[in-house]
Amino acid sequence: MNIQLNYHHLRYFLAVAVEGGIKKASERFHVSPPTLRAQVRELEEFLKTPLFLRQGKALVLNDAGRVVKR
Repeated sequence: MNIQLNYHHLRYFLAVAVEGGIKKASERFHVSPPTLRAQVRELEEFLKTPLFLRQGKALVLNDAGRVVKR
């Protein structure tokens, strides 16, 4: 898959990291949760690694996610 990275990928990734979940982040940016999740998934595919771990209903950064956030 040929994915071009753009600022939306990083912006939405940071929103999910700060808000702790897709739903809250999607409300913040007034986009649907599937749209936001697709952007985060594309970033993960581009980097070839997952960036979040699920803890209950929340998403928390894994080691790779913390590196990307920095």
